[in-house]
Amino acid sequence: MGKRIILAIDFDAFYCGVEEKRDPTLVGVPFIVYQKDCIATLSYPARELGLHKLGSVAAAVRAHPHVRLVNGESLAPYREQGKQLWSFVRAALPGCTVERLGLEEMWIDVTALVESNLAALIDADVLFKGISEEVADGLDQGVRLSLTTTAAPEATAGREEFNYSDNEENSVAAPLEMSFLCEDFFFQTPAHVFPASHGATMPAFLQTESTDPDEFYLDFKLYIASHIARELMLRISLGLGYSCSVGVATNKTLAKMVGSLHKPGGLTVLVSSAVQEFMAACHVRKVPYFGAKSRHILQDAMGHDTDRDGDLRVESVLSRYDRPEFVKLYPPGQGDKLWALLQGEDNAPVRETSRVQKQVSIEDTYRELTSIPRAEQALQPLLESLLRQLRIDMIDDDGAWLGFPTVLRLAVRVATGPSTLSNRVSHSHTLTSFAPFYLLPELETNNELTKLAERMRHSLIVPMLHKLCVGQGFRLTGPGPIYFQLLNVAATGVVAHKPVITSAAVKPAPVGPVRSAKPTRPSKKLDFYFTRK
Repeated sequence: MGKRIILAIDFDAFYCGVEEKRDPTLVGVPFIVYQKDCIATLSYPARELGLHKLGSVAAAVRAHPHVRLVNGESLAPYREQGKQLWSFVRAALPGCTVERLGLEEMWIDVTALVESNLAALIDADVLFKGISEEVADGLDQGVRLSLTTTAAPEATAGREEFNYSDNEENSVAAPLEMSFLCEDFFFQTPAHVFPASHGATMPAFLQTESTDPDEFYLDFKLYIASHIARELMLRISLGLGYSCSVGVATNKTLAKMVGSLHKPGGLTVLVSSAVQEFMAACHVRKVPYFGAKSRHILQDAMGHDTDRDGDLRVESVLSRYDRPEFVKLYPPGQGDKLWALLQGEDNAPVRETSRVQKQVSIEDTYRELTSIPRAEQALQPLLESLLRQLRIDMIDDDGAWLGFPTVLRLAVRVATGPSTLSNRVSHSHTLTSFAPFYLLPELETNNELTKLAERMRHSLIVPMLHKLCVGQGFRLTGPGPIYFQLLNVAATGVVAHKPVITSAAVKPAPVGPVRSAKPTRPSKKLDFYFTRK
């Protein structure tokens, strides 16, 4: 199996980019997006002041009173924009597999697209005429590169056309142009090249000491991919107004790592022969999947302490251990994976992200939530946020469900003291026993949504909260210390087809003795409840 060509996209200071679109006066000024007293992210002008993520907002304001503050407690606008960006990229590169990582990162497998362009260039008999140092007349006008492959019609079934306009009333949906004129194709890649000594001009980029033609064509594919990546970055900037950084490499891990070298707005391509050189220069903490626990194991084994973590580079690890010795440091299976990553090897495929999410979850943390009644009230805004997010993620533009959540889950962290560590515990309840939930697409006002959230809170969430508290040894009434550290509500158990309302939802069980036996009513489909009277 040949090497794949992967693009890794990371949108620069994404939360800040969203806020700048909402309030253009923020562009070019230092500002902080905060959640409680924590800096969630900050603009690049704010970073130039020496401020950092996860720092204290109060401390930042004391040091720099002119820094503007933006409340980022609600993730709804960021999730909405993240979904829009993902839709845009899928529409811009039909036929390519796009995998989302969080809200603002994506991997794109452009292997088939690049190979299709390479074959077209060879067929047109213009490819090797432009490789020489002296570009022939007529070739300096560039070439037209395609953004779609021959597999695109089948692969793009169900992909939406994209609308450039922010004004929905005056806009007309139209497909993006599926090719572009690459004027500098025969001159140089528009990207930073690692290693820089390799050269960015076409002849220099394609130089290789190997006599294997596959090595030559692999670099040619990376070269073509860099031009496609630049065009994609330009379309994202012009069409949606976001800046992003992109890495181009032969696997997901390398693309993600090399893409971080020239942020913000940088495009970096890793030459195939320079993988070992690139990895050797990296710090272990920059390698995906090397979390704090994995690094601590390595630090202890190598005699490093936390203060000397800056010395823990891939080169020093590889010079200290061979594979069998390294693998013994970790549980079975984990060591092999980490060792491969240190070598720059990653066989994980880019997996198409489903249009329908597996769950939608909303949570918040607390310091002064010290009673069950207060927790009951705190659940109301969480449920409202959950319903709003469901409208973004689970309901299409025509008001139809993309997928049907069937389970409502509540998770809490509750302790006997403000500093006591506690585990997350959860309880679930079926949503198919609460028919009003499935009327969410029909709600037209915020007041209707608030009322639905209130009904769900009283009917479903509060009973679950009481069960969790009792299960953790807390009394529902009376004195006793109780500290809620976290509340989370989630809609899960998503199914593709409309579920059936349970019998219990049609007629609640009677309270008290049963006077007469009645036949059980059959289950009714949700269409029965969707009908307006």
